Amino acid sequence: MSQAPIAEPPIADPTTTAMGGKPYTAPARQIWGWGIGRVAEFGLVAMFGQAINIFTVGFGLSPVIVSWCVMLPRLVDGIVDPVMGHWSDELRTPWGRRRPFMLVGALVGAVFLSLLWWASPNWNQTAQFLYLGVVGMGLYICYGAYAMAWNAIGYELSDDYHERSRIQAVGGFFTASMGLLFTWVYWLALRPQLAAWSGGCDGLEVVSRC
Repeated sequence: MSQAPIAEPPIADPTTTAMGGKPYTAPARQIWGWGIGRVAEFGLVAMFGQAINIFTVGFGLSPVIVSWCVMLPRLVDGIVDPVMGHWSDELRTPWGRRRPFMLVGALVGAVFLSLLWWASPNWNQTAQFLYLGVVGMGLYICYGAYAMAWNAIGYELSDDYHERSRIQAVGGFFTASMGLLFTWVYWLALRPQLAAWSGGCDGLEVVSRC
C-alpha cells in the first residue's frame, strides 16, 4: 500500500510580506536622502587615499612606511567592524539602531579627515609614520561605524526584493558621482591660486576646510 505524498509548505514570495499584504517601501525622499549619505561614506575612505599621495609624492615618505600605514588601519578595521556591526544590530535607542553610529562616525570622522591634511613635511619619517598611522586608524574606525549603519539602513528601506535593487542603484549613482569628483582633489590641492586666495594657507589646508 503506497503512502500519499507529503505536501510541502508553499515557498514564500520574496516580494510579499509575512502578512500577505503589499511590501513596505520607504518614500522616494527618504531613499534619495539615504543615497546622499554615500557622499560622507565615500569621502571618509577616499580622502585617505588622496592623503597617501601627499605623504609619498609631496613629503617624500618611504613607500614601505606608507604601505604599513595603509595596512594597519585596514587590519584594525577588520577586527573592529564585526564588533560594531553586532552593537548596531542590538542597540536600542530613541533614535533607532543605526543613527547614533552614523552621527558619531560622521562627526568624529570629519575631525580625523581634517587632521590628515595638517601634517608637516618638516617632520621626520618616524613622526610622519606615527601621525599617518594613528589618524588613519581613527578614520577607518569612524568609517566602519558609519558605513555599516548606512548600508544596513539601505537594506531596511524596503521589504520588496526588487525595490531593494533599485534603492541600491540610488546609492550607486552617488558613488559614481563622488568617484568622478574625487579624481580632481589632488590636482586642486596643488593649485597655487588657492594659497593666494586663502591668505597664505597652502592648497591642502583649503581643501581640508572645504
